[in-house]
Amino acid sequence: QEVDQEIPDLHLPDMVELDAPEAYEAVTLKAMSMLHWAHLNFPHLRYLVRADDDIYLRPGPLLRQLDQRPPVGYLWGNFDSGSTVVRDPRHPHYNSEE
Repeated sequence: QEVDQEIPDLHLPDMVELDAPEAYEAVTLKAMSMLHWAHLNFPHLRYLVRADDDIYLRPGPLLRQLDQRPPVGYLWGNFDSGSTVVRDPRHPHYNSEE
């Protein structure tokens, strides 16, 4: 699919560093910081994909799925609601009660 319109935000850098702690416990804060930054800098953004570096992203099927949905603001993802919270401080995915 060809893009027939100019993208006005191409002057922004390819990489952005946000003021969020680099720790597993801060993953939600980092995600919210990224969403806030994207909203401020790209107010008319149609899609935003956030993915970890260990996934295999297939943009074609993803874009086809998104094009079939109504154009509203929502978050779409894979949420694991059946897992228990790791409370063992020796575990790499430890989450405190705080």
